[in-house]
Amino acid sequence: MTATSRDAGQGKYAAVVEGTAQTDYSQLSAFDHYNVCKALQSLQRYSELDRCLPQLRARVGKDPFSPAPLFSYNADFVEILVEGIEVQKHLALGRYDTAYQNARAAYDASHRKPQIIMNSAFSAMTSILTLGINNINDEDGVYAQQIRTHAKIEPLGMLATVEALRGNAEAAQGYREDLLEILAGADKSEFNNGPQLASIRRWLGQSYFIEGKYEDAYAAFVRDDRSDLDKVADGFFEALTFLEKPILEPIAYAATGTNLDDVTFVHDFPLEVMIYRAAYKSGRLDQARAGYDKVLQEPRVANFGDTYFQLLYERGQIAVADGDRTEAGEYFRRAIDVLERQRSHLESEAYKLGFVGNRNDVYQDLVVLLVEEGDAVAAFDYAERAKARAMVDMLASRSQFAAENPQAAALVGELDALERKSVEIVSLDADSQATRAATLDQKRQALQAAAPELASLVTVSPEQAAAIQARLAPDEVLLEYFGQGENLYAFTVTRNEIRAVALPRFPLASTVTNFRRSVQNVRADAYMVAGQRVYDRLIAPVADQLSGKRLTIVPHGPLHYVPFAALHDGSGFLIDRYNLRILPSASVMRFLNKDTTPTEELLAFGNPDLGDPSLDLPGAENETRAIDKGWAQSRILLRQYASESSFKKFAPAFRYLHLASHGQFDPEAPLSSRLLLAPGEGEDGSLTVDELYGLRLNADLVTLSACDTGLGTVETGDDVIGLTRGFLYAGAQSVVASLWPVSDEGTAYLMERFYRNLRTMPKAQALRAAMIETRKEFPHPVYWSAFQLTGSV
Repeated sequence: MTATSRDAGQGKYAAVVEGTAQTDYSQLSAFDHYNVCKALQSLQRYSELDRCLPQLRARVGKDPFSPAPLFSYNADFVEILVEGIEVQKHLALGRYDTAYQNARAAYDASHRKPQIIMNSAFSAMTSILTLGINNINDEDGVYAQQIRTHAKIEPLGMLATVEALRGNAEAAQGYREDLLEILAGADKSEFNNGPQLASIRRWLGQSYFIEGKYEDAYAAFVRDDRSDLDKVADGFFEALTFLEKPILEPIAYAATGTNLDDVTFVHDFPLEVMIYRAAYKSGRLDQARAGYDKVLQEPRVANFGDTYFQLLYERGQIAVADGDRTEAGEYFRRAIDVLERQRSHLESEAYKLGFVGNRNDVYQDLVVLLVEEGDAVAAFDYAERAKARAMVDMLASRSQFAAENPQAAALVGELDALERKSVEIVSLDADSQATRAATLDQKRQALQAAAPELASLVTVSPEQAAAIQARLAPDEVLLEYFGQGENLYAFTVTRNEIRAVALPRFPLASTVTNFRRSVQNVRADAYMVAGQRVYDRLIAPVADQLSGKRLTIVPHGPLHYVPFAALHDGSGFLIDRYNLRILPSASVMRFLNKDTTPTEELLAFGNPDLGDPSLDLPGAENETRAIDKGWAQSRILLRQYASESSFKKFAPAFRYLHLASHGQFDPEAPLSSRLLLAPGEGEDGSLTVDELYGLRLNADLVTLSACDTGLGTVETGDDVIGLTRGFLYAGAQSVVASLWPVSDEGTAYLMERFYRNLRTMPKAQALRAAMIETRKEFPHPVYWSAFQLTGSV
């Protein structure tokens, strides 16, 4: 057994890939090559996996695929294994239709002639011992038929899982029935206490679990098709193994370096956890509690990131059901610490089984506990940690952001290596665990010192509440929302105190959608009633705490799409009383209000030539010319000169950047959301969010006078990834962007006044005054409330 195979068998995935070439795997045996690809999938290192898998596919049917010297797999058998890796990858990325195609390919291969080929001497010996005169290598023999039956289990299980995730319950049930037919029709001795029985139970239970059929999942996980005689025999052999273990363990370890306990643990642990989780989900709390407590006492479980997190989190939920709020809080905190110790998504297969769900849930549950206990400060801290975690998940391992800072790039690489090692299945003593944790903390602190903005994207490092309070102006209130579904909390933060309020339950998403529709319907006045309805739910419960003239709002979930300026209390709009600004999180304030070093004032792009007359924006061109009035140091670029290459070349030198063009928001791939500028000089004209993360700007303000530029996608954990966040990371201190397609006439009117005001007013005040003035000419909020300021005031 090679070291690669041994490490793969023990679940030490980081060790499997450590030291291997990342572009050429030809020096490995085909089976070790397979183990590397499987390890990369388990670690979710997809860019490397996308190089590993094609090379592995090229070897199928050409190179011997030998897990051990005595036997090898044929091409059909190998195809099932390779397609299985593809299925896992696409499930992890949410590509269920593609996963289905790979699962079907594995299914087709399982109906051809998958076979295990023995070497001639071993084949002759085992044929005589097991099947008499039948040649074990006979493609149509009894042994081959049994292998083909067993080979169908994984493809059928994958198809049942994929179809459950695709919402095709009938198809999923059909594949489950095929699994049960294999179990019912096969010789039970083949499945006794072996991987086939466990595999069938696992696939049945998982697909039921995804559909929320927890009773069926529990029944599948705990079913035992052995006869009473088989159980007695199994008990005898288990006892015999226990007696032989002191002799076998040293021999096995000396021969292969494999610890038998680790191998057994890796094989049995996942199904054991699934049984306890199914017990929890089906209401068997006593069984689940005892099972969770047993598993959590095992040190090695800490190496299974997602599983460990989920066990801690759900053990906390059981404590809530028990009425032990103190114990629940301790488990929730431990779960969050596990989640935050790793920058990337955790490594296990739980994503595709419906087990993990929204990782933000644990923050939500802890915040609820803390608010109910009256600890508003701690609750606010964890709400901020949730928002910080969101960006970490979205941009994990994007070390290219550090390209301009070699020290930071090196630190990110070291963090990657250390955190990948943390997923190895290794029993560490307490001292070793402490040393590893201390080293990781040192690297994170070094990254924070070298590149704090980069650190904010690749580590969970929110500011403490006191530091956030100190950044607020004396007449400013920060209003932060946090919650899930119909459960929403509002935090009001001033320099002197933090208060938390549970808001009235209401259908948040539909209420926000109805309000937006009413605001965008210029032919109706329903916006007033809809605006009051949202005001009564979001603002009225904390209105007495909103003193001063400055209001900073940190939205959550669907609230990112609310035009807060248009909320109405029955006598006036919110914009009438406050200078408003939006922040993605309160912690982002530490990166704002920095001194910028631009040498010129205004750079404006208008009506870029996109090569299609239907995309021309003459109103944007007029708007751009209008805002130029009164600026001594300005540059206006129109049509073919309003290009992406010009933006990248000139933008760093200007304090104010104005882009009047088309914006396109991509909800499926938010980092591909873009502004359309003219192509040329090696640029395609699409200024994407992804590209913005590689730029360095000195702008005090970027104004995106385009359609839907303020939109983003609300990722798991509540961050909006869109153009606004891209410009903030690139160095802009603030961004003004729109929440919906805006009219030429109203926008030109508002922007001309906004830029006139900027010469004498702070940004938030300048935008508020421009909105109020525009409302006199264009009363309907569709014309003046689309734009909002995000960032510094």
